[in-house]
Formats: sequence, C-alpha cells, structure tokens
Amino acid sequence: MTLELSFLRGEVENLQETNTKLMGEINNCNQSLEIMTEKVEGNNRRVAFTAVTAQYIPSVYYRTDMIYPNVITNLGGGYNRATGVFTAPVSGTYIFFTSVVSWDNKSISTDIVLNGNSKVRTFADSRGFNVPEHYVYQTGTNLVSLQLQVGDRVWVRKYSGTGYIVHSTPMHTFSGYLL
Repeated sequence: MTLELSFLRGEVENLQETNTKLMGEINNCNQSLEIMTEKVEGNNRRVAFTAVTAQYIPSVYYRTDMIYPNVITNLGGGYNRATGVFTAPVSGTYIFFTSVVSWDNKSISTDIVLNGNSKVRTFADSRGFNVPEHYVYQTGTNLVSLQLQVGDRVWVRKYSGTGYIVHSTPMHTFSGYLL
C-alpha cells in the first residue's frame, strides 16, 4: 500500500508539472491572440472619401486651396467639406487622387498637398486646339500614396491657371482611402 501511495504521489507531481507547463502555453497563446486581434481590428478601420464640386466658382486664384463641398463618401469622417481638408483619423498608408478639367483655350494645374508641402501636380491644358467653339476640354489627374500619421492633413491647392470649369456632373474630384 505504501508503494502504491508513493507511486500515486509521483504521478500527481508529474501531472501538476504538466499542468503548469500547459497553463503557461495557454497564457502565451492567449497573449498572441490578443495581439493579433488588436492588429486585425486596427486594420479593419475603414477610411475613404470622395468629394466633388459641381458649382461655378467665378475666380480661383493662384495658390488657392480648393474646396470640394459635395461629399459622396466619407467613411471614417476624415474629410471636412467646409475646408476641403482630409485629416488622417488613423496612421497608415493612404492613396489620394484628384482630377481637374480645363476649357475655353485655358489651362489649370493643382497640387495634392501634405501638411503644407506639395507632393504631386495635375495639369490640364485646352490651349492650342484650332476649334472655333469653346468646347475643348482637357483633364488632368494624379495619384499619390502617402504614409500618414494621425492628424496629418491633405488637401488640393490650385497651383496656376484660369481654365477651371464646373459642370452639373462633377468633373473636379478629390478622393482618398486607407490601404
């Protein structure tokens, strides 16, 4: 009986050691799962916007910040229709796109601006077409990927030109999204 009791005590000790090791492994797995869950939830944050202008602006001056008051999409709430500025709600890599249209034998150029610094430029030039009517339209577009931190600001600024036209169907657009 004493031999059997000693044997059982040894088995209990072995089981306790195994249980302690397994509990440690379970804790490690739980920590890894929490870290992965945080990453996935952070990556599921959807941020995207498209804003347009479909109203006539009689004069857009040199180096004027463009405002696109008609918002089609604003997931994440980063775009401000009153200022035309997108403010990054989360850090990450974003894609931005803009388009402009020139007409009436004129040109226009705009920049995508990050925190006051121009990153890329569009250019649309309807000059040089030997057409008697004023119906020559040219489109300028550009796209840029930017690494943003929370609070970084991106907008479109007119660089030069006088050929800004607005149509009832929006032709001037500003869009962005988080990858």
